[in-house]
Amino acid sequence: MIVHGRAPQCTAAVVEAVEEAGGDVTFVLGDLAVEEGADAVYAAASIGVPVGILVNSTGVFDTSRSWTDLAASDWADIYSVNVLSSVRMIQRFVPGTRERGWVGHPDQQRHRRAAGRVVAPLRGDQRCP
Repeated sequence: MIVHGRAPQCTAAVVEAVEEAGGDVTFVLGDLAVEEGADAVYAAASIGVPVGILVNSTGVFDTSRSWTDLAASDWADIYSVNVLSSVRMIQRFVPGTRERGWVGHPDQQRHRRAAGRVVAPLRGDQRCP
């Protein structure tokens, strides 16, 4: 399993939880909200065993501010992380998964089902940058 994160401390916590549950995991760091970051994550994740299944599980929202307090640029940043980061990973990984005989579509939902079994979700007071 490859775990991606933007913040080293939060990514390390996820890796530790997966390892404690008996999983074999490596991690890569990068900002999927920008093309360069997505390229770097793809390159790092592509070293070694090819990725077979892509699970997109990213999302941010500033709960300390109301929807009406967010500027259009804030919404654009949120959209880039919550939606376009998944698109960036789909465009990079799915062609290879199809070539290797997997169904070829990313799993946008599995993280919700798996999170409780493998990694405890972050509590409200545990925030990652």
